Amino acid sequence: TKHIEFFENNKISFFEMTVAMAFDYFAKSNVDIAIIETGLGGRLDSTNILNPLVSLITNSGLDHKEFLGNNLKDIASEKAGIIKKDIPIVISEFQKETYPIFENKAQKIGTDIFLADNQKKFKTDLSGDFQIKNINGVVKVISLLKSFSISNNDIENGLLNIKKNTGLVGRLQILKESPKVICDVGHNLEAFQVI
Repeated sequence: TKHIEFFENNKISFFEMTVAMAFDYFAKSNVDIAIIETGLGGRLDSTNILNPLVSLITNSGLDHKEFLGNNLKDIASEKAGIIKKDIPIVISEFQKETYPIFENKAQKIGTDIFLADNQKKFKTDLSGDFQIKNINGVVKVISLLKSFSISNNDIENGLLNIKKNTGLVGRLQILKESPKVICDVGHNLEAFQVI
């Protein structure tokens, strides 16, 4: 409540407000690693003020078209806004339409770009084949965190215990067998097609 007046006077959105509060909390808590997800696109996202150790772009879908553009290329251009000089960028999934946009931006500003395909196959306690693409991106990011020692054994153990360690629910979660009821947080056409 001590920040309400500042937020109201400066016309800050709820997302911007919670991002600022989270960053303040992380700083005061001296976290070793904070995993920050953009809220909308990337280029103009309030999370984009950070200078990360590494960045990750997942697949591009046709969501938030009213803000990001009507096609995958426009949306990818907005996502490419998180690519920063001298900060490695990982692309978790090759998409013919979007990869050249990321590659061109990385080359233009002189930063290393990595495609996360063909990583060692890890198992997870989460359901859904789509997790393979997510895991590939995460494992590649971990491999680029040179100041942290995270072994393959640590990665394997973590991936096999995601639900227990995090309490994560809603990823192809079967709530009931008869009738079959499945819950998933997918929120765009591409996610529904995969589900």
